[in-house]
Amino acid sequence: MPGLQLASFWEGNRAQLFATYVLSSVAAVVPVPVSMDFGADLLCTLTRRHGPGLYAGRSFSVQVKSASDAEVRYGGLNDRGQWKRYEIDWLYGQDQVFLLCIVNLREWTVNLYSTQFIWSLTWQKGVPGEVVLVPDLRVGDFATPDVNSRYPSEALRGTQDGSPAGDGFSYRVPLGPPIVSVAVKEHEAVEFRDQVRRCLDSWVGLDHRNLTHKRLSVPYVEEWTHWNTNEPPGPEVLLRHFFNPGHDANIREILASISPAVASLMHNLNHQRQLEKLDHVKPLARMLDAYGVLDRTAVNFVKKEQTSS
Repeated sequence: MPGLQLASFWEGNRAQLFATYVLSSVAAVVPVPVSMDFGADLLCTLTRRHGPGLYAGRSFSVQVKSASDAEVRYGGLNDRGQWKRYEIDWLYGQDQVFLLCIVNLREWTVNLYSTQFIWSLTWQKGVPGEVVLVPDLRVGDFATPDVNSRYPSEALRGTQDGSPAGDGFSYRVPLGPPIVSVAVKEHEAVEFRDQVRRCLDSWVGLDHRNLTHKRLSVPYVEEWTHWNTNEPPGPEVLLRHFFNPGHDANIREILASISPAVASLMHNLNHQRQLEKLDHVKPLARMLDAYGVLDRTAVNFVKKEQTSS
């Protein structure tokens, strides 16, 4: 060991240790070793109390930042003028819900922020050149459909080789107030822990659904646009549907996402002898078959109908 480390690195390590300690009151937390840390800092699984035991719940990952350096950037250009696309691909290629954690060591507080608003940006802009997550920032009304007023943007300077850097813009994504804020003096209270668990479970569940929509290529996002810190959000979820005016854009992907459910519905209706209801489903099945996405076990229903006619 060289016996020396940058003070800023040490403060970052302290922030991660403190975040681990606080989050461990409501989740099983596994810090990612520094040598392996090229993504999230913490891997967490929510716990819930039941009688004398703790049970595992939803999982999520956490990026920890100090309050003095709270903004997080993905993409943009490196010092050589090359676009860091791999960072954008990583951000939008997550398999787990991703939360931002801001630690204030002076006040001994931990704030958690949802990254829910990154999804609307990519559905409307495609591949952004840079995404900047900005905690505690609110721009206008989160419910507005106007992406240009919702995400302040500026043009990125050209890359060194002239190749495009995504759509050529850097977007500041306002994360709004924290979904959870915990101070040392209160985080040991049992009632407070249970409320934080319920709050986090709601938020993590929301983004699990958004991740599923993204993986299925369904241009649809769920968002909460109004919330109170440390309180589970209400039932008023904003549903956003995005469309591409190009002929048949998104159509095959959407149909492919519902094909297993339609096939399962047809099999159940058939075995239950609810044939009249089955006839109502067959036109949709024919459409799925025309796009080549109908479950092969359900194609016989369509072929049988065509043969009988």
